Order: sequence, then C-alpha cells, then structure tokens
Amino acid sequence: MPSATALTSFLCFTLIAGQRLTVAKAFTSIALFSRLQEPMTALPGQVFAMLHGKYVFFIGCECRANTGLKPMSPCSA
Repeated sequence: MPSATALTSFLCFTLIAGQRLTVAKAFTSIALFSRLQEPMTALPGQVFAMLHGKYVFFIGCECRANTGLKPMSPCSA
C-alpha cells in the first residue's frame, strides 16, 4: 500500500501538476511516506474507536431518557 500511495502521488505531481520529479524530491517524498505509514495505518482504528464511543454514549443517554433516570453529575458523591 505505501508504494501505491507514493506512485499515485508521483503521478499526480508529474501529470496533473505538470511539475518535474527530481531525485531529491522523490527520495524526500519516499522518506516522508515511510514516516507517515504507521500513523496512517492507525488512523482508521482511532476513528472507529471515536465513533464507537459516541455510539455507546448516545445509547446510554437514550436508556436514561426512556427509564426516567436523572443524568449523573460528575461531582456527585
């Protein structure tokens, strides 16, 4: 997948933007793509965790609303 990202970026840079791809630009881009590989791989999992957390929160709110329970305050002791 990282090579497909690099290839697509290089094609867009040369064909769409009309720029000349030099060796320095290519190696710099490859180095940046390799540094971004791990964060971009983890991104879908983080988005899923965030959406799952919101879903669980809204289910809890709906259950409290349907049962007539009052929301808990964060400072109740």
